[in-house]
Amino acid sequence: MSSLGKGEPMFGNEEIVRFESIKSLADLQTILEDYLSDLGDPTVSRNGGISLVSSEKYNGNLVSTEIYGNIKKTKDHEFRIILTYKCFPTGLAWIIVILGVWFYLLGLIALIPAYSTKIQLEKDVRRALSNLASFA
Repeated sequence: MSSLGKGEPMFGNEEIVRFESIKSLADLQTILEDYLSDLGDPTVSRNGGISLVSSEKYNGNLVSTEIYGNIKKTKDHEFRIILTYKCFPTGLAWIIVILGVWFYLLGLIALIPAYSTKIQLEKDVRRALSNLASFA
């Protein structure tokens, strides 16, 4: 999935979880949407593609977030979920950085929300995937 013209993310990561389940891929897709709903508004396609409109909690004046991934059956009752999340400083954040650099590097403070969002999102993604893997 592309970065929607936002350039390279400042902060991001990829989380992978593998688990076994006797449930079908279709059943797991519905369950996955429930477990990911804390992160935003998830959609899991029939082919296993995952896209999320991230929650307002992860977006603001200084940061925007992108979350996507997939669920795939790897063996008989084994599944793998990969979720990628990226945090981008917004245009306003970059303006503050550029102008702030002129004032004793204070502009770098504008990058803190993007980093902070990445840390919170990382915890929330791990918790959601861990909960899903233990349930399935």
